[in-house]
Amino acid sequence: MKLTDKLDILMRERKINKVELSELADIPYMTIINFYKKGTDNIKLSTLRKLSKYFNVTLDYIVDDDLEEREPVKTYRIIKLKRKE
Repeated sequence: MKLTDKLDILMRERKINKVELSELADIPYMTIINFYKKGTDNIKLSTLRKLSKYFNVTLDYIVDDDLEEREPVKTYRIIKLKRKE
């Protein structure tokens, strides 16, 4: 499944359109439009990260056309260890 197909599904689930995605994910509107018009071969990593973070999906899911199943994003808590003095 292509990135644009995945975006359509994810936007439909969130009940948002491309304009709202642009605002909510902090991605220029024309960047999103160009995914559909020009393709998705040269997307910046920073843009992919924003999409992944906003939709709470892995980068693998976003970029890999062969992946159709979403896996939950694993979050880790950082624990600060106290040093012995």
